[in-house]
Amino acid sequence: MSTMIDLIYTSGDNAHFLDLCQRANWMAGIRSDKYPVTSATRIQFIDVWYKFPNFARHLELVKRFKPLYVTVPDLSERMVSREDIRRALRQAEELAPYCGTTLIVPKLSGQLALLPKEMPIGYSVPSRYGSASYPLWELEGRQVHLLGGSPHKQMNLYRYISCLAVVVSADGNMHQYMSGYGKYWRAGRWVKHPAHGSGDASVSYECIAWSLRNIRQAWLSVFKYIRCPSCGDGLGLSQWCAFCQDARRAAPIASRSL
Repeated sequence: MSTMIDLIYTSGDNAHFLDLCQRANWMAGIRSDKYPVTSATRIQFIDVWYKFPNFARHLELVKRFKPLYVTVPDLSERMVSREDIRRALRQAEELAPYCGTTLIVPKLSGQLALLPKEMPIGYSVPSRYGSASYPLWELEGRQVHLLGGSPHKQMNLYRYISCLAVVVSADGNMHQYMSGYGKYWRAGRWVKHPAHGSGDASVSYECIAWSLRNIRQAWLSVFKYIRCPSCGDGLGLSQWCAFCQDARRAAPIASRSL
């Protein structure tokens, strides 16, 4: 059985969302142009606004929270440039002392060939906010983070990329966006909440909670994890479940999430 990847919900500027994140056994992330709320859980991922990156603020937030994963401002969407590569490597070097993994985000074919083989990569999953425009085989031998996109696209990409690279983590918040339409994720599609259109303010929160649970269960199925009879998560994975912790002590499970 392969080790479960780290799942990250990027919405660290809302205490209620962070609470839902913690309850669902997801890691919490934030974009560095936001103002973080940290009362609910620890920030483990810091992304940068790719359109208007403010590296000074990004670095300041990384120094403050010392997360597990951090993105470097994206490489150019217009051209392959050695100067752009040097800029990203320099910024990665500045961030590295304050985080576990720095992720460079290529956008074009040819950029990966100019990066050191040991450099972890953030693969920008195709969405309306942008995407990577290079063939997947260029990721061969890399450590990869799936950056954004829908849950089903991430899972489909995982099946291809994991054949030639090591996928260690994935982040997203599309489920939060869809909750605004009264929809939650289930079995690869967005489904309307039974109380959709009722005006009940709790519907969007329930949609987020249900999506987080269902997405995690789908990923656990990909990795063939046995469900815990107490919390329903992967057996041994939940840090909040006494049954999981007993199982973990009896047969230690390798996981970056705990």
